[in-house]
Amino acid sequence: MKKHFVLLVALVVALMVSALVTAQDDTTPYLGIGVDSADNGALITAIQPDSPAALAGLQEGDIITAVNDTDVSADNLAETIRGLAIGDTVTLSVLRDSDTVEIQAELAARPAPTEAPTLTFRFSRIDHIWV
Repeated sequence: MKKHFVLLVALVVALMVSALVTAQDDTTPYLGIGVDSADNGALITAIQPDSPAALAGLQEGDIITAVNDTDVSADNLAETIRGLAIGDTVTLSVLRDSDTVEIQAELAARPAPTEAPTLTFRFSRIDHIWV
């Protein structure tokens, strides 16, 4: 029993260290949106204030269908953005109220957290994926 407890504590510590390292990575491009799956792209469910997405005029309810003419979904949008560089200007194809608009956004460095990251266990579905 004690052996299992030690392994559990070690796992929790490893996850917390991983979260701290990820939170401190200022080389990852950042758009500042939360997304969920949509049939034809990534549905924007949240926008962080003063983020590149907010400055570009993206709105909750917009659906990003492409980044730089490459089709995206909620599953691959974060990977697509991570493949770019801070300072890059991206062209987002966005479905808004049944019209497709092109919006340009300049990717920024992910802001430093204002407090230490916390480890939270959730057993329900993910509300949105942050990009």
